[in-house]
Amino acid sequence: MSTSFFRIEMRRKRDVIIARQCARHIAHMLGYEPADVTAIAATVFALARNCLAQAGRVTLHFHVRRNVLQVVPEVPEAASIPLEASSLWSGWRLEKPLPQHEAALSIEDLAWSLQTMSEFVSNNLFEEVEQQNDDLLNTLRELRACQNELARLKAHMHGAAA
Repeated sequence: MSTSFFRIEMRRKRDVIIARQCARHIAHMLGYEPADVTAIAATVFALARNCLAQAGRVTLHFHVRRNVLQVVPEVPEAASIPLEASSLWSGWRLEKPLPQHEAALSIEDLAWSLQTMSEFVSNNLFEEVEQQNDDLLNTLRELRACQNELARLKAHMHGAAA
């Protein structure tokens, strides 16, 4: 069963920013971990940007199908897609299994929340860049912690082997 709960029509570059913001909120409300929230927002941004560049106009549909979040672009019939891109077009989508734990909201409540939220989503580019910066800094901190743990484990293994 597929549950479509949100769509975003994009005609301008600022719509791509809004798609990224909405994707981040959707991922958060579905209960994804912070790193996954960042990855989903970044992937939706790339998907939206590429689709908009190729077709000039696109609608992104957010679905949940068999416990998988899907973001699927739809291009109007009148849009002309270059021949070299048309063979790739059908494969452009995001699919990410839902987290194993219970989501903060049901899909129905999520749809209502997103509709309400879309009226208040900021078009302020500075706020979005600020959020991206925070996401990047958090990811770098996590990477550094993993690198330190790996170095500690390697040192421990070398000490045990000696």
